[in-house]
Amino acid sequence: MNHPQHAKLADYQNVRGEIADGDVLLFRPLRPGILGRLITRIGRGPYSHAELAVWCHGRLLSCGALRWHGVRAATLSGLVEDHDCQWDVFRVVPRRDGDYDRGLAVDYMLGILGQGYGWYDLLRTAAARMCLARLLIPPDIDDRRASTHPSFCRQAVSRSLNAGGIDPVHFRAHRATGPNDLARSTCLKYLFTLT
Repeated sequence: MNHPQHAKLADYQNVRGEIADGDVLLFRPLRPGILGRLITRIGRGPYSHAELAVWCHGRLLSCGALRWHGVRAATLSGLVEDHDCQWDVFRVVPRRDGDYDRGLAVDYMLGILGQGYGWYDLLRTAAARMCLARLLIPPDIDDRRASTHPSFCRQAVSRSLNAGGIDPVHFRAHRATGPNDLARSTCLKYLFTLT
């Protein structure tokens, strides 16, 4: 996992300018609810949610799909003030210069704002990870057979990164990508944890 043993804590106001368009924001709940615990256990890591950093008219936004709300944008400063979680910032590190177009990734995310939440794909993915289902259902690895349904959180981020030119998790479809898969991706590098 790209997350170090000891988080590099950074005051939001001091590092705000270091966060770039298209950086990945991974959410670590400090007191997870039932769904948060389930996501972190199935994903075998600390993260239960993923969003994308977007600069808009001098404001730093966090864009992503949130259950009950759909795809929305919120100020990152407002999210950081919530003391029940921590936000880790990851930078996209393409294998070669020019492989990742931050503008295209952000444009994709902005293009799906207002879209509903991807319950269909979330439930399909959860069912495929159940014990018995894993024996019967082949792994979901092909992005070309991508769903046309609305996105859920990490699927929206994975699709955005792909629109920018990189596949963050090889041999795993966007809808099957978890937030902990993104953290383990060789295309992402941990920068710091916002406080």
